Formats: sequence, C-alpha cells, structure tokens
Amino acid sequence: MSESRFTEALARFVAAHDPLSLPGPVRVSARQAMADCMGCALAGVGDPAAEIVRKAALDEPGGCTVWGTALRATARNAALVNGTAAHALALDDTNESMRGHPSAPIVPAVFAVGEEIDASGESLVAAYAVGVEVAAKLGRAVNDTHSERGWHTTMTLGTVGAACAVAHLLKLDVIETRHAIGIAATMAGGIRANFGTMTKALGPGLAAQNGILAARLAGRGFTANPEALEAHEGFMALFGKADHSRLRGILEALASPFELDRPGLVFKTYPNCSLLHTTIDMLLDGVEAGALDPANIRKLRIAISPRLERMRVKGRPVAPLQAKFSVEYAAACALVRGSVSAADFTDDALEDAALDEMMSRITVTVGAGFGEDNGDLAEVSVERRDGSTWFRRLAKPRGHITNPLPEEALRTKFIQNARGIWRQEQALAAWDALMRIETMGCRAISAVFRAPVSS
Repeated sequence: MSESRFTEALARFVAAHDPLSLPGPVRVSARQAMADCMGCALAGVGDPAAEIVRKAALDEPGGCTVWGTALRATARNAALVNGTAAHALALDDTNESMRGHPSAPIVPAVFAVGEEIDASGESLVAAYAVGVEVAAKLGRAVNDTHSERGWHTTMTLGTVGAACAVAHLLKLDVIETRHAIGIAATMAGGIRANFGTMTKALGPGLAAQNGILAARLAGRGFTANPEALEAHEGFMALFGKADHSRLRGILEALASPFELDRPGLVFKTYPNCSLLHTTIDMLLDGVEAGALDPANIRKLRIAISPRLERMRVKGRPVAPLQAKFSVEYAAACALVRGSVSAADFTDDALEDAALDEMMSRITVTVGAGFGEDNGDLAEVSVERRDGSTWFRRLAKPRGHITNPLPEEALRTKFIQNARGIWRQEQALAAWDALMRIETMGCRAISAVFRAPVSS
C-alpha cells in the first residue's frame, strides 16, 4: 500500500482485524490496561474536575454506566465522564510512541458503545487493541515534532484511536472506517498549555466522546476526505512534518508487533507527570536503602530530559494540578514524606513548610547530552552536608516494559484506587471480572462497575 493511501491502509487494518488473531501477550496487556484504566477512573470519581463533568453530562438521560456510581448516561456522555475521571489523578498508563495516554480515551469509548450493543468481551479487547495500535502508530508518524509543538497528544491521537476502536466494535466496513478516521482527524485538538488545570483531565473524555461520534456518523453515511491523514493540509501536515517517507515503514509495522507488546505500555505508580517517575524512583530507592538521609542533603541537582523541561512547572507550584508537573515538588515529597501519593496533591499538602525548605535545596537543569529519544531519562546528584556525594542515573521508571510491574502489583493498585468508593470485596470482584473479560459480555462487566457505592 502506497504511503499516499495511508488513511485507507489504516482503515483496512481496523475493519479486517480478526479478534481471534490477537497474540496471547497482547491479550494479557489489553486486559491489564483496561483494568488499570477503569481503576484509575474509580480513584478519580471524587475529583472536582470529574464531578463537574459528571453533573453537566447527566442532563441527558441514557443507559450507559458511569463507573463507580449508580448513575447512567448516554454512550457519548458516559465516555466523556469516565475518560475524564480516568485521567483526573494522572495515574493512567502511557505509551512511548504516542507520547501520551492511550487507555483513558479508548477504554471509556469501547465500554460505552459496548454496553449499548452488549458486545462480547472478546470484541472489547480486540477493539481496544486496534485503537491503541492506530493511535500509537500515528504517534510514530507525527512525533517528535507533534509533541514538541505543544499538542496534547492524548487528545489528538486519542480521538483517532477511539474512533478506530469504536469503528471496529461496530463492524464498520473499510469505507465507513476511512470516513470515521477523517471525521476524527478534524475533531482532533488539545493544547499542552492547559496542563496544570482541570482541562487536561477533560482531554481524554473529549477524545472518547468524539471518537464515538466520528464512528457513528461514518456508520450512517457521513463522509470525510478519504486521505484526511496524509492529504495536503491534512492531519500529518498540520500536526507533524508531513514526512511521507516514514509512512510505509509504519504501515508495514502495523501489528508487527502490536504496540501493546512493543514498546508496550507504562503503568504508572505515582499520580503525577510520568516523566518525573525516574527521579522519584531513584530518590525513594535511595531513602529505602539508607543511602539518602533527607536531613543530610545539602544540595540536590536533578538533570532532566528536554521533553520534561518543556512541560514542567518552574518555580514553586501554587495549585495541586500544577504540582503534578513540578520536578522540585515531586523530589521533595519523595524525600520528606517517603512517598508520592494522591494525598500530596492537595491545597493543604502544598502548604507544608518542610517541602518548601527541601525544594530550596534543589536545582533542575537539562542533562548534558540528553536527547529527544527518551523523555524519562534523569540523573540525581546529591551533595551531603558531611561532604560526601551520591549519584544515580535511570533511563526508565518502574512500570516500563524494561522494569515491569507484576500483575499482583497492578491488582493492588486497582484495589487501592477503588477503596474510596467500594469495599474490598467489590474491588476484588471487579478485578476478577476484568481478568476474565473475554468470557463475559460488556453489560455483565458494566454491571460490576455499577455496584452501589459503599456506605
């Protein structure tokens, strides 16, 4: 297939993919990712951004589950609410090709539509895998230029990925899927300038909602440019460098391997920007090993990637959502509190004088020779008060495919995320259902997530 027919080639892949052909490791990754995303949404149910979106969306009655509540909404609004909640605490997974969060826009979209049509669990897993594949491979086509320009990739790429996932679930043909991609491409947007505000959490919700609309419109005969991605003034030209020379290789790499296999997903362990996690890992490991005593730190120098430098909050954060992008704040929490959790991102937490004092000892710079190929790379240099020094360098955080979290750790994370609204047995039942999702229908799974909130 010629790179001049990029949109059509993606549509053929989406429409023709056989759910039964998914490799075993991809199925495992998909189950874990879907469960992790839905657990993150349970944790985000009470977040102010999620609450506002939920109240606005419930103006329209519907039959689809708003996870972790007894509420129902239309498919598009359920996807909006669940996608926002999934991203609200910044605990949801990321993908390196996409340079963003694939599950938060795609899982809510396929579950909302899947509940309407009572899709099989097998179909849900396949639709999710296909959606992630398109979003991530499209990320390879436009990044790093796309992310460098300040686009919120979770929204731009996630909208197209969600549309493809829903198109696959609805069994749209190649022509309809091609139009769905084109419609989604014109809906794609989102600016990184909104990071540190509620609008960042809204992004995946909008991508999920618009992905559903794009697929539904296409299924009803709505048309778009059949070459919307590669056309002059199309998605590639506007969001990337329109480098068509790399498209053939991307098409040849579709599902060979799946993005869920390589490079895989990064499952997050801390509720802040994922590019901060290597620094947090190093500091927490140093404290736990007895190599770092916060009281004995005179100066702490942190070298970070150019990608993190572009998006981090500089200076003292003045709001919890800003603190999620502060290198100094994350490092201070790790050292002073011995953890980085949701409790650290509140107004009261920001007023901790001990954190301010620790932040005053921290200097952040871009690492010498650090390139664009790894936004996670970080170095930590500590000058102790006794004159000794300590140095660590880490390329990837825990949760990356090179340092994966075992399924038991993901299960524990899911239960912890649910504990604010469910008893432990409810959380365990939901996790167990998702681990055997391929043997269940979507409505049965959704019913578990509609369980009454614990009193």
